[in-house]
Amino acid sequence: AGAPNPTSVTSKQSPYTATVPGPGCDTGGGVWEPPALYLGKSTSLHCTSAGLVINQAQDANLLGEARFFWTGAAFPANYQVATSIDVSQLNGGCAGFLTRTNAAQSGYSFAICQNGGWWIARVDAGGLPTLLASGLVTLTSNQVALQATLKGPTLSLSLNGTAVGSASDATYTTTSEIDLIAQTPQAVSGSATFTGFTFTPQAG
Repeated sequence: AGAPNPTSVTSKQSPYTATVPGPGCDTGGGVWEPPALYLGKSTSLHCTSAGLVINQAQDANLLGEARFFWTGAAFPANYQVATSIDVSQLNGGCAGFLTRTNAAQSGYSFAICQNGGWWIARVDAGGLPTLLASGLVTLTSNQVALQATLKGPTLSLSLNGTAVGSASDATYTTTSEIDLIAQTPQAVSGSATFTGFTFTPQAG
């Protein structure tokens, strides 16, 4: 994991926002791990005027991700994280967040797929997901606002301002990083574009 910058610390209760999230894209002092430290050659990150593009090549076999360490401060136990995702180029894939992520890359994933499928899952250190909640929504636009809320064991997902599902799981309680994630089907290239990223600490 990348070393956070201890000199750029804001109030522990202040929301953090980035119009364009990601390493080299976020100009607001957020700490993002350099992708060369963890991304394979088949996944790349690009800063564009439309947002952060996470691109996966046809031979990609690892999750595409951008790793966020807030401003170097320790993450609170409870928080909300939100972003807008353009799913139009995912080619059947899915994108979202990996939260309460630890050094072993375990955590909880919240995702929306190009076909309107969504899920909340617990992910173990080997990358194996255990589905906690899932469903299907009708997408009226390629741009989807995704918001994940973690409060104690309660994990909640909202899409375009509407609550779609929740789950309860107490396996993971602390956070080393939050990851923006994208993954296409096997042997299929594609990308997701993230914009308007907000991280908000929650009390309790």
